[in-house]
Amino acid sequence: MAVIVYSKRGGVTARALGERLGIRAIDEARLTAADGLGQKIIRWGATREGPGGLEEVNLRPAIRLASNKLLATHRMHEAGVPVPRTSCDLGNVGVPALGRSIHHMAGRDIRLIMQSADVRALGACDYYTKYIPTDAEFRIHVWNGRVFMRRRKVLQTPAAYVPYIRNYENGHVFVAVPNWRAEPCGEGIDRAAIDACRALGLHFAAVDVLRGEPNGEAQTVYVLECNTAPAAQGMTLDAYATLLTDWIG
Repeated sequence: MAVIVYSKRGGVTARALGERLGIRAIDEARLTAADGLGQKIIRWGATREGPGGLEEVNLRPAIRLASNKLLATHRMHEAGVPVPRTSCDLGNVGVPALGRSIHHMAGRDIRLIMQSADVRALGACDYYTKYIPTDAEFRIHVWNGRVFMRRRKVLQTPAAYVPYIRNYENGHVFVAVPNWRAEPCGEGIDRAAIDACRALGLHFAAVDVLRGEPNGEAQTVYVLECNTAPAAQGMTLDAYATLLTDWIG
């Protein structure tokens, strides 16, 4: 059998998956020595050390690396994955830039930095990433080196729009992409997502990938982050349930 161990931010989806799979879903804060012993363990963003299972997905070190957004970006860059220019020193990035926290979620930490004086006024951030004028943003779900689900981020509530933050609180939702073959840079987006997971040692993740606005005729792809406890419902939840059922065996 198997158990699913989840972090606080992944609880809703993990419990829904546990119910769908007919297995226990355990909050990592309540993990005990007996939990998971002799079973397969599905880690939904959970990094707390616990009893070793027969097999685990994802592994704790990979989740910990992915959750440290600065280290993860550096690791992906070293592996040749396209990522925005990133540094703890704003001077190495240039403006405009986005100030970020190392452990962030849902874009709530983002500060738009238009000039060096903004840092003096707002306070220093953990790190800075170059602002990329954006044509589109996608969430690419990867399992074992292949893409199994693609979603585009769209603005659903125009009144909540903020130019540099594309999250649910600012009116954005994920929708299905009807014709991926016709999507500009589609093959490059898939490859970047797969390579990002490989660079971080992740068996599965929801990878956020940005497609920049055209520069002349060219458009560039950038991986923003890999989510190890993605929120999922509907068809996406169904897809994860199917993959995990096959993995459990």
